[in-house]
Amino acid sequence: MRKKPSFKLEQILLAVIILAGIFLRLAKLDENLFFSYEQGRDLLVVKKISEGSLTLIGPRTSIEGIFHGLFYYYLMLPFYLIFSGNPLGVMTPFILFGAGCIWLSYLVGKTFFNSSVGIIAALLFAVSSEAIVYSRWLSHPPLAIFFTLLLFLSVYKIISGQSKFLILAVFAFALLFQTEIVAALFLLPALLFILFLFKPEIKERKIKIFSFLLGLTLFSPYLLFDFRHQFLMSKSFFRFLSSREEIYRFPIGETLRMIYGRYLDEFSLLVLPERKIFTGVLIVLIFLLLIIKIIKSGWFSKKEVGGKLLFYWLISVPLLGLFFWGGFHLKHYFVGVVPAMILGTAFLIDRLIAKKALRLIGILLLIFLLLSNLSRWRNELLVNREIFYLMTQKASLLGGEKKVIDYIYSEAGEEEFSWQAFAIPYEMEHAWEYLFWQYGKRKYNYLPAHTSNRPGYFYLILEPGGDQAYRLRWIENKIGQEKPIKKAEIDSILVQTYRRK
Repeated sequence: MRKKPSFKLEQILLAVIILAGIFLRLAKLDENLFFSYEQGRDLLVVKKISEGSLTLIGPRTSIEGIFHGLFYYYLMLPFYLIFSGNPLGVMTPFILFGAGCIWLSYLVGKTFFNSSVGIIAALLFAVSSEAIVYSRWLSHPPLAIFFTLLLFLSVYKIISGQSKFLILAVFAFALLFQTEIVAALFLLPALLFILFLFKPEIKERKIKIFSFLLGLTLFSPYLLFDFRHQFLMSKSFFRFLSSREEIYRFPIGETLRMIYGRYLDEFSLLVLPERKIFTGVLIVLIFLLLIIKIIKSGWFSKKEVGGKLLFYWLISVPLLGLFFWGGFHLKHYFVGVVPAMILGTAFLIDRLIAKKALRLIGILLLIFLLLSNLSRWRNELLVNREIFYLMTQKASLLGGEKKVIDYIYSEAGEEEFSWQAFAIPYEMEHAWEYLFWQYGKRKYNYLPAHTSNRPGYFYLILEPGGDQAYRLRWIENKIGQEKPIKKAEIDSILVQTYRRK
């Protein structure tokens, strides 16, 4: 029987793991923070909120007429005010939530199984290159990872008889819904089945009433928005469900390949980058061990609750994606199952280490996973290779964008100028609009005009990528046949200088 580490040693080890995880998430963030259309758009909304223009909903989803919640905007607001809108300062809560996921993964692993699973899960979460990518992404989907962990921890506590955790479960689900609607909808059937299976009893009337009121309060902005806009979200959601001609729906064979291919991709990136076959073997072993554990305890018993919760958590996304959403799966739809993938791997490693004959294999597997992720962190993340949000927006990095702005102000000297940007996605210049205001105006004390028709110096910012024929037509539409008087390339971004008459 393995000797359990003392509580003090366990906490010291956890603290070291969390600090290491924070370091990995902060390394070169000042240069490599992804800052594109969505980041600029959202911070412009936060700017308006800080000026008194409040909002009831958050960013739009990929489904027309449906929006995320307002939590994301109001989470950024205090940090926006403290750091005068600096995107690096606004990143503070996202790094903290990322570190919080390390702690929560430990807590969930320990609660579901034992301390060893908790420590291994925290370690894997701290060094997982893809978990680090999520933590460094200034956007709402990564926040859903934290609330998913909090939700399943609360559900376990409720099943264990601690009914007061219903309040925390309602809070976690509401904020999961606000930060990534699709992730919440993916998990909902699994949660309902879990409640049906275990039938937890909550006798305290005050807890039920308070939980209901809390849920109503957290969802009230949606209700108010929907009421004020002739039930736009409700109609859009039901239209999406009833339509059979949406781009989201594919034939069953293609759907299977897309969903389970994406599932394997995500699992591999989180646990064992670039080794999909080996990852597939790990997935099979995890499910076999969980199924064996559940069969021994009985599918409908209240024993081995942690193993059952993890099993239903792991299968929630592919099953709902197949039967409900069809084949259209963006990568970040999987954020709700990200913690389960890491917890499942920690559970497998712990089971191997627990068996004397397999202990060395378990230890070597853990070391191999850690080294593989650290290698990807060093060779890809720090130089911005193979990161999902950079696939089509390779130059959208804060460090390079600031260099471009510094170059333009330096070229213009004391003379005021105007600008426009060929940005990816097309016509979405929000990142540049925000940075010229937040960075350029503060540093150089004036704000350039965002137009191509003003006399004087005009700067055309051309991000790499996109259809070249469309790009040439766009340039011709802005400046006609006029030739630039100067060109400069800065971190893959081309800047053309014109003198308009």
